[in-house]
Amino acid sequence: MELGSLAEWVTGLAEFIAVIVALFLPFFRERREKKQTTLHLISIGLKLAHRILKEKARAPEQDLTELADFEFFTRYVSTVTIINSEHQVFLVLTQIADLLDQVQQAELSVSQAEVQLKNLTPKKLREVKA
Repeated sequence: MELGSLAEWVTGLAEFIAVIVALFLPFFRERREKKQTTLHLISIGLKLAHRILKEKARAPEQDLTELADFEFFTRYVSTVTIINSEHQVFLVLTQIADLLDQVQQAELSVSQAEVQLKNLTPKKLREVKA
Protein backbone atom coordinates (compact mmCIF):
# COMPACT_ATOMS: atom_id res chain seq x y z
CA MET A 1 0.00 0.00 0.00
CA GLU A 2 1.44 3.31 -1.11
CA LEU A 3 0.76 6.52 0.80
CA GLY A 4 1.45 8.78 -2.12
CA SER A 5 3.94 11.55 -2.59
CA LEU A 6 4.22 14.67 -0.50
CA ALA A 7 2.81 16.72 -3.39
CA GLU A 8 -0.33 14.57 -3.47
CA TRP A 9 -0.79 15.00 0.29
CA VAL A 10 -0.37 18.77 0.05
CA THR A 11 -2.83 18.93 -2.84
CA GLY A 12 -5.38 16.83 -0.96
CA LEU A 13 -5.03 18.95 2.17
CA ALA A 14 -5.44 22.16 0.15
CA GLU A 15 -8.61 20.79 -1.49
CA PHE A 16 -10.00 19.78 1.90
CA ILE A 17 -9.36 23.27 3.32
CA ALA A 18 -10.95 24.88 0.25
CA VAL A 19 -14.11 22.82 0.72
CA ILE A 20 -14.32 23.69 4.43
CA VAL A 21 -13.89 27.41 3.69
CA ALA A 22 -16.49 27.27 0.92
CA LEU A 23 -18.98 25.61 3.27
CA PHE A 24 -18.53 27.92 6.26
CA LEU A 25 -17.69 31.30 4.69
CA PRO A 26 -21.34 32.23 3.98
CA PHE A 27 -22.23 31.46 7.60
CA PHE A 28 -19.53 33.77 8.96
CA ARG A 29 -20.40 36.53 6.50
CA GLU A 30 -24.06 36.38 7.46
CA ARG A 31 -23.17 36.52 11.14
CA ARG A 32 -20.92 39.55 10.63
CA GLU A 33 -23.59 41.35 8.59
CA LYS A 34 -26.20 40.61 11.26
CA LYS A 35 -23.94 42.12 13.95
CA GLN A 36 -23.32 45.20 11.80
CA THR A 37 -27.05 45.64 11.20
CA THR A 38 -27.75 45.29 14.92
CA LEU A 39 -25.17 47.92 15.82
CA HIS A 40 -26.45 50.23 13.10
CA LEU A 41 -30.07 49.99 14.25
CA ILE A 42 -29.06 50.62 17.87
CA SER A 43 -26.88 53.59 16.90
CA ILE A 44 -29.79 55.23 15.07
CA GLY A 45 -31.99 54.84 18.16
CA LEU A 46 -29.27 56.32 20.37
CA LYS A 47 -28.74 59.29 18.03
CA LEU A 48 -32.46 60.02 18.03
CA ALA A 49 -32.56 59.83 21.82
CA HIS A 50 -29.63 62.25 22.11
CA ARG A 51 -31.42 64.68 19.79
CA ILE A 52 -34.60 64.40 21.86
CA LEU A 53 -32.70 65.07 25.08
CA LYS A 54 -30.94 68.08 23.53
CA GLU A 55 -34.30 69.52 22.52
CA LYS A 56 -35.67 68.84 26.00
CA ALA A 57 -32.65 70.59 27.57
CA ARG A 58 -33.29 73.65 25.38
CA ALA A 59 -36.99 73.75 26.28
CA PRO A 60 -37.44 71.97 29.65
CA GLU A 61 -41.11 72.92 29.92
CA GLN A 62 -42.00 71.30 26.61
CA ASP A 63 -43.62 67.88 26.66
CA LEU A 64 -41.48 65.20 25.00
CA THR A 65 -44.45 63.86 23.07
CA GLU A 66 -44.75 67.23 21.29
CA LEU A 67 -41.24 66.98 19.85
CA ALA A 68 -40.95 65.91 16.21
CA ASP A 69 -37.90 63.76 17.00
CA PHE A 70 -39.83 61.92 19.70
CA GLU A 71 -42.61 61.09 17.26
CA PHE A 72 -40.00 59.90 14.76
CA PHE A 73 -38.30 57.82 17.48
CA THR A 74 -41.61 56.18 18.37
CA ARG A 75 -42.25 55.28 14.73
CA TYR A 76 -38.67 54.06 14.36
CA VAL A 77 -38.98 51.72 17.36
CA SER A 78 -42.28 50.35 16.05
CA THR A 79 -40.87 49.74 12.59
CA VAL A 80 -37.65 48.16 13.79
CA THR A 81 -39.43 45.78 16.15
CA ILE A 82 -41.64 44.64 13.27
CA ILE A 83 -38.92 44.10 10.66
CA ASN A 84 -35.98 43.03 12.85
CA SER A 85 -36.05 39.91 14.99
CA GLU A 86 -32.80 40.61 16.86
CA HIS A 87 -33.55 40.59 20.58
CA GLN A 88 -30.66 42.90 21.51
CA VAL A 89 -32.03 45.68 19.30
CA PHE A 90 -35.45 45.37 20.90
CA LEU A 91 -33.99 45.45 24.42
CA VAL A 92 -31.84 48.53 23.85
CA LEU A 93 -34.60 50.47 22.08
CA THR A 94 -37.01 49.58 24.89
CA GLN A 95 -34.50 50.78 27.48
CA ILE A 96 -34.07 54.03 25.56
CA ALA A 97 -37.85 54.50 25.45
CA ASP A 98 -38.02 53.85 29.21
CA LEU A 99 -35.31 56.47 29.82
CA LEU A 100 -37.19 59.02 27.76
CA ASP A 101 -40.35 58.19 29.67
CA GLN A 102 -38.53 58.77 32.97
CA VAL A 103 -37.38 62.17 31.69
CA GLN A 104 -40.95 62.95 30.67
CA GLN A 105 -42.20 61.99 34.15
CA ALA A 106 -39.41 64.12 35.73
CA GLU A 107 -37.95 61.04 37.41
CA LEU A 108 -34.64 61.70 35.64
CA SER A 109 -32.95 64.89 34.58
CA VAL A 110 -31.70 65.29 31.04
CA SER A 111 -28.09 65.02 32.19
CA GLN A 112 -28.82 61.82 34.14
CA ALA A 113 -30.54 60.38 31.09
CA GLU A 114 -27.51 61.26 28.91
CA VAL A 115 -25.24 59.34 31.29
CA GLN A 116 -27.54 56.33 31.23
CA LEU A 117 -27.75 56.49 27.44
CA LYS A 118 -23.99 56.33 27.28
CA ASN A 119 -24.12 53.18 29.41
CA LEU A 120 -26.61 51.62 26.99
CA THR A 121 -24.22 52.06 24.07
CA PRO A 122 -22.94 48.59 23.16
CA LYS A 123 -19.19 48.11 23.64
CA LYS A 124 -18.63 47.38 19.94
CA LEU A 125 -20.37 50.64 19.02
CA ARG A 126 -18.10 52.57 21.38
CA GLU A 127 -15.07 50.94 19.74
CA VAL A 128 -16.27 52.05 16.30
CA LYS A 129 -16.74 55.64 17.48
CA ALA A 130 -13.27 55.80 19.09
